[in-house]
Amino acid sequence: MMRPPVHRPRLAPSTQAEREFNIALDVLGNAPEATPAIRQEIEVGRAQWVLFSNALARVGDGQPRPQHRTEVFNTSQNILQPMDRATGLYARLGAG
Repeated sequence: MMRPPVHRPRLAPSTQAEREFNIALDVLGNAPEATPAIRQEIEVGRAQWVLFSNALARVGDGQPRPQHRTEVFNTSQNILQPMDRATGLYARLGAG
């Protein structure tokens, strides 16, 4: 007996999550306190989100390879790092 094909949902971030992430980045980047260094870190985070979204789509395309899971891990870390640096830069503004 032939089994029906397994449907694997695409693992890309939802449109809502992406929209909320970009709105939050816009708020942070457009804040009066945002310095050029903060804005640069935010833009790096935004670019990494695109790579993360693409990596998730490859994992969920029905033919994932081990390197695709590694890409998801790496790109998620690459979002965290610039956002952490931007947070640190904002924190220093408040400490000064």
